[in-house]
Amino acid sequence: MPSPFNETPRRQHTDCLFTVLFVLFTLAMAAVSVLALLSGTPMRLVRGADSHGNLCGLPDQPRRPEDAVLANSTALSHFGSTWGARQYVWFPAVPRMHIHNVLKLGICVNKCPQRGADATVT
Repeated sequence: MPSPFNETPRRQHTDCLFTVLFVLFTLAMAAVSVLALLSGTPMRLVRGADSHGNLCGLPDQPRRPEDAVLANSTALSHFGSTWGARQYVWFPAVPRMHIHNVLKLGICVNKCPQRGADATVT
């Protein structure tokens, strides 16, 4: 008669339902990711955007016709360069303004202004 300590227990699947649900969830997440990459704008994840939704630092911006004048103008003192060179977003600090409203004031700039510097933003 074999010893009870040498017996190997009979193994069986215990989480079959969870495995099926996990595979379905993983496939659904992959489908959503592919759909987002194909129909969305993935550059919005790594680039800042101004108050009009134009992505900073991309040469084909802005997309709105009224912003195209600013995009090609180098004479404006508060922009001072082409749109592709404006790779940073600057949010002006406005006292007593809610953070959601401040985030709507983004401006694409070459570099962020320094504290105590003149009011020119480049």
